[in-house]
Amino acid sequence: FEVNSPVQGRIRTIFVNLGDFVGLGQPLVQIESPEIAKLASEANQFTAELELAKSTYEREKSLYEDGISAKKDFEAAKANLAGIEAKLISAKNNLNILTGSLDGVSDGVFNLSSHKLGTITGRNITVGQVVGTNHSLFKGINFSSIWASADIYEKDQNKVSLGQKVFIMLDGIPDKVFEGKINYIGSVVNNQTRTIPVKVVLQNPY
Repeated sequence: FEVNSPVQGRIRTIFVNLGDFVGLGQPLVQIESPEIAKLASEANQFTAELELAKSTYEREKSLYEDGISAKKDFEAAKANLAGIEAKLISAKNNLNILTGSLDGVSDGVFNLSSHKLGTITGRNITVGQVVGTNHSLFKGINFSSIWASADIYEKDQNKVSLGQKVFIMLDGIPDKVFEGKINYIGSVVNNQTRTIPVKVVLQNPY
């Protein structure tokens, strides 16, 4: 898997190193972004405007129900409240999409977290570096399951099938038998060896 920057910004802090195992939602890097600062400011502004709009709506509603205020004033207050609510929801959704969180965004600074479980195998950033949108920050691999590849003779093709249970022994771990299932059977025969590639998914307890 790969972790890219969702916005243009500057790298403030890097929380993980090569070889580190990261969990789902674990902070990887802290980014400072003017775009996020603007969105957060808009969200705060809409939040304040929403409180005022709610107060105005409740007042106009009460006046209208008492026959003091005109219906058009009540409808205008209602429409204004709905419009500000929509703007606030949109701003928060944008923040959530870009930062992965509605909280923890201050002055455009936010922590970008891992969306996968795995081991960090590549890091393409340094502290202070300015990155653009979709800049590759990290690469990682999830080793919880791995492939075992083998070649079977063409004449034995009818003896294997997708989902079939197999047992595998490795030279490096001779006292352990691994159980897996076939999840790929090649369709092209190697002309020289007359074999077909097969792949098996193994769970990796190590």
